Amino acid sequence: MKATQYMVLEEVARLQPISLGALARQMIMERATIGKNIRPLESSGYVRVVAGEDRRSREVLLTDEGRRVLELAKYKWQKAQEIFESEVGEKESDVLRQMLSEVASIDFLSA
Repeated sequence: MKATQYMVLEEVARLQPISLGALARQMIMERATIGKNIRPLESSGYVRVVAGEDRRSREVLLTDEGRRVLELAKYKWQKAQEIFESEVGEKESDVLRQMLSEVASIDFLSA
């Protein structure tokens, strides 16, 4: 599983059911890009894409298999974070995470 797929699964699990458009905005991605990231997850049976309430929108839901694979991926992600911290240092890791958080919070569309 790619890091982007892991992050998509995390967001779907947290916000489901969520429309593809809302998911794209949440992840700061174009709608077409989120669609390209969802397709392999849907093919693998990790998410389902269903018609939304108005039948024009599409919503994403995590499947039982998606929940299972997300838990495994979450464990591996945490292990990778621990290795990163041990190599880079706890203080430096915190600084990098803070910087990334600040960059992610910028509203590039209104700039």
